[in-house]
Amino acid sequence: MNSETVLHGIIQNPISNGNNESHLDILPDCVKLLVAHYLNHPLDLIKLSIINKKWNKVCHYNGLWRTLCVNYWKDKSLITLDLKILALCSTISETVAIQELSRVTRSQLLPLKINVSYQQPVKLFTQTAQGIESCCFSKWKSFYVCTFVDSKRSQITVDELCALNWHFSFKKWPIISSTTVKFFKDFTLETDLLGDRITWNFTNGKVTVYSQEPLNSFRNPDWSWRLENSMVVYTSLKDTQLA
Repeated sequence: MNSETVLHGIIQNPISNGNNESHLDILPDCVKLLVAHYLNHPLDLIKLSIINKKWNKVCHYNGLWRTLCVNYWKDKSLITLDLKILALCSTISETVAIQELSRVTRSQLLPLKINVSYQQPVKLFTQTAQGIESCCFSKWKSFYVCTFVDSKRSQITVDELCALNWHFSFKKWPIISSTTVKFFKDFTLETDLLGDRITWNFTNGKVTVYSQEPLNSFRNPDWSWRLENSMVVYTSLKDTQLA
């Protein structure tokens, strides 16, 4: 049974008594949770949550969203937790959030305040039925929202650039030129190929190293970063890849 079948059955279920309650409405919450666990996409849970207050309560259960988070992050090498969005949709502290996420993922965790527009992606998670609070996010729903919104961002920030370690190579000679690179906030970078640091700058969302052609930033499917131009490519490294 897939999530679309489950959701269709709930929405189309006929009224069974004089209190405008369907057969599924009168089920205990523990049984409703079993039904909700069949929904393997967050937007299905959102649709279910706007049916009425009872289903809204069930669909904010932390365990449901924790499972969604674990499945969502399992193939990611880098998770950026946007602390600005976290503060908007949750009262949980930054320290507790980082501790919680660290327990369930082996991905590199990067907690940062990202200065980007977030309104449209967040609206996907705030659909409500009449009389239901719109921004009452559970802890794990907040974590999911933060990482979902950030995954839509394709422009790297200076903080991320300097927090990560990078693999560098020339496109024409990918093997012989391979080396690791570290960017610093004083706008210098260090590489094994050169003894001295060289300069870089960040303008209009693009990185320029020394006097080279500007680098465009791209998000990889595992949420790591790639910077490249016609000559070179930089790829962000997970901490364990440095060994």
